[in-house]
Amino acid sequence: GAIVANCARWPLMIDPQLQGITWIKKHEEQAQIKVVRLGQKTILQVLASGIENGTPVMIENIQLSIDAVLDPVIGRRTVRRGRNLVVKLGDKEVDYSP
Repeated sequence: GAIVANCARWPLMIDPQLQGITWIKKHEEQAQIKVVRLGQKTILQVLASGIENGTPVMIENIQLSIDAVLDPVIGRRTVRRGRNLVVKLGDKEVDYSP
């Protein structure tokens, strides 16, 4: 749990036995974690909501190559716009709530 709780970037996890996924879902249950899959149609809306509201989002089934739309999110590339921090998600900028 130390790596998940205290890392500078969002953690990426290889979990062939699904033990880590089960642990994260149980650990973040009270925070109302949202689970999406990489090919899901609503992934950008769920991610935008999680980034804006500070709620946890787990993306399952990420393969070896990550979609370019997710690069700024995974790398935590925030940009300051006035007093706010924003993250580029697709073609729009989403307010970032740490």
